[in-house]
Amino acid sequence: MELSARSGLWAFAFFCHVGILVSSESFTLKGSDSPVIATVGTDVILPCQLSARTDAKQMEVRWHSSEIPGLTHHYVNGQDAPQKQNSHYRGRTELFKEELPNGNVSLLLKKVQVADGGSYVCFVGNKLNYLEGLVELKVGAVGTGPTISVHRSQDQAVTLTCSSEGWYPEPAILWTDRHGQRQNSTMSSVKDVQGLHNIHSHMDVKDNKNQVLVCQLQSNFWDQTRQSALQLSSDLFPYDKHPYVVTTVILCLSLVILGVVTGFIFKTERESKGKLQIAKGM
Repeated sequence: MELSARSGLWAFAFFCHVGILVSSESFTLKGSDSPVIATVGTDVILPCQLSARTDAKQMEVRWHSSEIPGLTHHYVNGQDAPQKQNSHYRGRTELFKEELPNGNVSLLLKKVQVADGGSYVCFVGNKLNYLEGLVELKVGAVGTGPTISVHRSQDQAVTLTCSSEGWYPEPAILWTDRHGQRQNSTMSSVKDVQGLHNIHSHMDVKDNKNQVLVCQLQSNFWDQTRQSALQLSSDLFPYDKHPYVVTTVILCLSLVILGVVTGFIFKTERESKGKLQIAKGM
């Protein structure tokens, strides 16, 4: 009976051990099937979940980016291990420690930057198994509402400048009139230290037709639009404001010149006639 009991105990221990191995080796890891979208400056969660009831508290968890070398976040032996973390992420990453017993190894990424965009690998393992999950992070930013400024050159040419800051990726820009007809323009884009685009677009205005011109910036990434409109006034075109003044000045100058020429001819003829009469008298 003692041998039988002891054999039964060993059999029970063996099956328990096999059960632990099966349980350890059968857990699954899931990242995200669709891209995670984040706005620059906000916090975002990169999801990664072990199969139900798989405790990750004593597992190793590593996050790393395909774009930035080194580790994004490292957790091992029950605590964070920042020694190999890239300085780009220092102080901006965090696991949900209270959720680790539930298999939630998602990463909180704080104050998202343009450079954070890309693919991330969530790596989870123990002594028996290692799994990876993938998450794609897309980062964007919608810039400020555009402002339109007016510039007049020495030759009285008028140029409108549309300016907006803080875009990512670079937006499309379009000038239109009140009827939606596209206007010719040029554009320049400069990146700031955060990698955001500052946009400046220039449009030359040749005449005043009481136009309303609209500057529109479109983000295809966010499907959002920013726009601003300007009503052209006659003050921008001093020569168009009183066109009859120019005509009157030209007419007056013409009359003066005509009068001078006529007077000179008349004077010349009188002098010629006077000389002719003196000659006949002699």
